[in-house]
This record gives sequence, C-alpha cells and structure tokens, in this order.
Amino acid sequence: MNADELRQAVEKGIITEEQARKLAQGENAENGEQLRFIRSFGDFFIAIGVLIVAFAAHAMTQSQMGYFGWAAAFVLMAEFLVKRKRLVLPGMVILITILSLLQSALDYALQTEFGSPQAWVAMAAASAAFYWRYRLPFAVMTIVVSVAAGIFASILDSGFSSQTYSIVLVLLGVIVFGIGVWFDSQDLLRQTRYSDTAFWLHLAAAPMMTHGVMFTYIIATESFGGLLPVLFYLLFFSMAMIVDRRALVVSGMGYMLVTLVINAVDFDLLSASNFVWIFVGLGFAAILLGVYWYRVRSIAFSWVAQTPIARFVPPFESS
Repeated sequence: MNADELRQAVEKGIITEEQARKLAQGENAENGEQLRFIRSFGDFFIAIGVLIVAFAAHAMTQSQMGYFGWAAAFVLMAEFLVKRKRLVLPGMVILITILSLLQSALDYALQTEFGSPQAWVAMAAASAAFYWRYRLPFAVMTIVVSVAAGIFASILDSGFSSQTYSIVLVLLGVIVFGIGVWFDSQDLLRQTRYSDTAFWLHLAAAPMMTHGVMFTYIIATESFGGLLPVLFYLLFFSMAMIVDRRALVVSGMGYMLVTLVINAVDFDLLSASNFVWIFVGLGFAAILLGVYWYRVRSIAFSWVAQTPIARFVPPFESS
C-alpha cells in the first residue's frame, strides 16, 4: 500500500493511525530509498523525445534570442508534461535543457566562456522559479549546484588558492547535507516530496564533501594513500548509515577504491591478482550492504535512537 492508500484507509476507519504508521515503516524498510522520478517506460520514452528536441535546439541555434526562444518553448512543454501530466523524468530533462539554453544565451550575451558567475546566478534563479511553479524536487539540486558553481567561478576569478577552493567545497557540502537532513526530518517514513527533495540534496552534498576533503588531504600531504582517508570513509559510511542514505556511500566508493590500491602499492601488496581482488572485495561489500543495509543499520546504530539525533533520521528497524 502506498501513502495515499494508507491515508484513505485511516480516513475510512479501516485501520488506525498507529497501524498505518507501522505498515508504512514496514514498506519503507522493505523498499528502502524509492526513486519516484519514473513511473513506467513511457516516462523514459517521453524523456528521450525531449532530449532529442533539446539536442536539435542547441544544434540549430546561433543567436542569443534563439536560445531564449527555445527556452520559452521548453517552458511551454513543461506546462503540459510537468504541470498537467505530472511527469517527473521528462521534467528533469526539460529543466536541464532550459538551464543549458540560458547558460548559452547569457555566455553569448556577456561574451564569456562557459560557466561565468553571472550565468550561474541566473541558472539558480531559473531553477528556483521552476521549483516554485512545478514543485519538482530535482530542481532543488540544480539550485544548489548552480549556487555552488557560481561561488567556485567567483573564487577562480579572484585567484584564490586551491586550498581555499577545497575548504569552501567542504563547507558547502556540509551545508547542503544539513539542509537535506532537515528535509528528511519532515518525512521520516520517506513518503512525500520532502523525502524526494532530500534525496537529491544528499546526492549533491556527497561529492562536495568527499571531493573537498580529499582535495584538502592531497594538497596537504601530496599523497592519496595513508590511514586518514580510510578513517574518513568509515566516518562517511557511518554518517550515511545513520541518515539512511546510500547516495552518500556511492559518492565515496571511487575514492575508496583508489585509496585501497595506493595503500596496497605503498605496502608492496599489489600484484595483478591482488589488484583484481580489490575490485571483487569492494563489489561484494556493495552487494552485501545493499541486501542487509537495514539489518546492519539496526545492529550498529540502534543506540542513536536514544539520542536527539533520532528526531532527524528514520527509525532504526530492520526488515
């Protein structure tokens, strides 16, 4: 039963609110992080059509007004597909297309290379307007990414050091992660748009934090190996478990793989066979975590339920 069906059952007196809550928790534990941006292959098919039109629009446009004109055409498309038909995946493609068209139009007008601070600000504003109009959770991520990119573009223009860039990246990641946790706290059972918004925020925050921390470490030590990166990944993994977001783990897996390989080289443990076994081990670890995620979370972090943190994260119950 989905959230609407449970709510209707409570309103009709078929089940109590407590029973509905337990059913929702069981459904959440069984299905995990549900990706609600595609309902059927039809959504994917429509998204491909939108993408084809988007490529054609970019290919044939050679003027600022042309870019703005096509952006307006895609807004009209959003009115039909997103506002009326409530199609999420096509809406995501439409939003990305509108932003890319605006980026091209503004870069053309300002005679700048791709990614000027002014263009990123405009993209953040356009994303905010898109979210206000269509309530598309994905638009919150494009707001965050546009703001972050605008800040980084300003830093590069100002000539700040790479260390400053890395620290700002970490701080932005922590802020976005905190906002994502707040959205999660408004929907601990993962049934509404709040949860969908939190998913995209965590997806944006994870690479900011991992890249920022690793860049800072590499600049300071001129190395990719060592014990500190491993400890960071364990801490990052624990944080992902507590907030129940696998997106955080996925972001760090690439760095974890590189760190394991470099540490194996440093300790003279790397051979052709060992190199392959690192991939095998990491792959099986991902499989086991995918299968037993909630059980591991319940066993390792159930103590968090007795702390104030429990108000912001889903219940610690295994399926």
